[in-house]
Amino acid sequence: MHFLRRYKKYAFIPVDIICIASAYLLTLLLRFDTGISGSLINLTETTVIAGSILTISGLLIFHGYNNLWKYGSVKDYIKTLLVCAGSLIVFLVVVLCFRDFFLPWKVVLFSHFIGTILIISTRVFFRLILSATDLPSKHEMGARTLIIGSGSAAKILIDDIYRYKTMLYHIVGMIDDNPEKIGRNISGIKIFGNRQQIVSVCKDQQIAVIIIAIPSMNQTDLQKLITLCSKTGCKVKLMSAISSVISDYDS
Repeated sequence: MHFLRRYKKYAFIPVDIICIASAYLLTLLLRFDTGISGSLINLTETTVIAGSILTISGLLIFHGYNNLWKYGSVKDYIKTLLVCAGSLIVFLVVVLCFRDFFLPWKVVLFSHFIGTILIISTRVFFRLILSATDLPSKHEMGARTLIIGSGSAAKILIDDIYRYKTMLYHIVGMIDDNPEKIGRNISGIKIFGNRQQIVSVCKDQQIAVIIIAIPSMNQTDLQKLITLCSKTGCKVKLMSAISSVISDYDS
């Protein structure tokens, strides 16, 4: 199950390829309504393959597949739009440099415009369907929980909660001070921001429980973090340094 949670986001790659290919087909049908020659088909195949590789690579590099299954937001859709636009610019340069191997640049421009609309539309449609049909699992029935930390201890904690299907906690998100991790997913859970955003995240996400999963943190820093978490009014819990056992913090 952990493998499926980790790699299911890539299931959207063939969907995006279909969107790009469909966009080119639609463009060709609109422009060449009298028929498509064999040479044009060969150019179309080359163009679709190259365009798909550039677009998919861009989405992979900029984590365009990370939040599709659970957290898709306007910010993610804008990022997808920008990545597609960037891929188009790069591809247009390639097309203009190697005109004999690709379709005309105007066809490429219009096709990628349509393809981008289709790619974003499939994400919006998927999120609407998922929101309408997704029933809460056992762990989603528990207290809305925010995990502080996204290291190995946090991963163990998340895996244990999923594995034993506990009804105590519904993990909503995570907090980490590493700027490179913010916005990314760890074990299927989104990292919302750093410790300075704990209060706002708890308010926005209606958090009831905070679990500090940084067993290696020294007592001075831990006390500062607990004080900050206490400002949210949430119940604060600490993860043991030797296991994923969680204990209450008594102020």
